[in-house]
Amino acid sequence: VFFAVEEQPWGNKQPVNVSHRSKMVELAIKDQGNIFRLELPHKHFDIDHTLPYLETKFENQKLFFIFGADVFMSMNQAQWPNLNKLTKQHIIVFERGNFNDEDIQKH
Repeated sequence: VFFAVEEQPWGNKQPVNVSHRSKMVELAIKDQGNIFRLELPHKHFDIDHTLPYLETKFENQKLFFIFGADVFMSMNQAQWPNLNKLTKQHIIVFERGNFNDEDIQKH
């Protein structure tokens, strides 16, 4: 499992400082043998750039993407160009905020 910390998350106008978020991830995974932090080459997750990077880096591997419901529920073709490329991957969504499993399934 790899965690990627976006320097500039999509749609988040005032994210917590990237250094602080990176430290939180490091603390959360420090004693976990199979969980790592992955440095992305771009400031934010971009389907046209990040997805090919990951497919090359993890060639011949199944990719699973984990999103909070708050991010998942905002995914649409207008804000996520080429979303259809991402939806061909395995996507895991966890409940977050005011979104529950029923909302997630409908979306």
